[in-house]
Amino acid sequence: MESPSTTAIGSDAGPTVALQQMHMFRVCERTGNAIDVRMGRPSQSVDLSALAKVPAWPLARVLALPGRCRGGLMTDWAEHVRRRYGEAEPDRMRAALGLTRVELPDQPEKEGWYPVGFQLGLTRVLVDRHLGGDILKLEALIHEDARRKQQGVGAKVARWLLTPRRLMSAAEKVYPHVYDIGAVDADVQKHIATFRWSGGAFMEEPIWRVLQVFAVRGLFDALGEPEPEIRASEPGGDRFELVVRY
Repeated sequence: MESPSTTAIGSDAGPTVALQQMHMFRVCERTGNAIDVRMGRPSQSVDLSALAKVPAWPLARVLALPGRCRGGLMTDWAEHVRRRYGEAEPDRMRAALGLTRVELPDQPEKEGWYPVGFQLGLTRVLVDRHLGGDILKLEALIHEDARRKQQGVGAKVARWLLTPRRLMSAAEKVYPHVYDIGAVDADVQKHIATFRWSGGAFMEEPIWRVLQVFAVRGLFDALGEPEPEIRASEPGGDRFELVVRY
């Protein structure tokens, strides 16, 4: 779930895509110690502000990350960028990444596979060029774009039928349809859900982790539910965990 429906750099619209992008979640601003259940040892718990302050990786390292994601995570990215920053800005952002229109189209195929570094690189370039390097400002743009796409009758019916628990329970099945490496283990109960990602080098990348942070809030927001409480922990390496209380 990269975002509830669409992001400032792209994604599909509506709760269906919130389900498709179940890998993105929001960290509440709390600190403390979390326990890595699998390893039986403490792991560092971080809040959103701390997560957002982790130094960005060089773009070359981001673009070289192994693994692919679906084009649906970047749907309408160029449209959103043009609306906010002008007709030529998508090409400038591509140039900053050293990519061509063939490699990164204005409208990536939703079911096509693209290097995961393209999505993360786009996010990094947008934040650096237009948000003063503050990735926390991106969340407001995500919500704005989501609401623009959720005005139809179909979206309203979907919001009425779906629940956060139902969507979160599908995380393990949805994940391999979004990424081609790695996995997520999901334990979803009535008022608490625990997610553990592993197996993908991009899971260490700071922007990817912040995007996870944003999405759970977007999911709950899209469904008209109260904001959940979420804690994140970093057991080490490519492992990343979130506990969602709702």
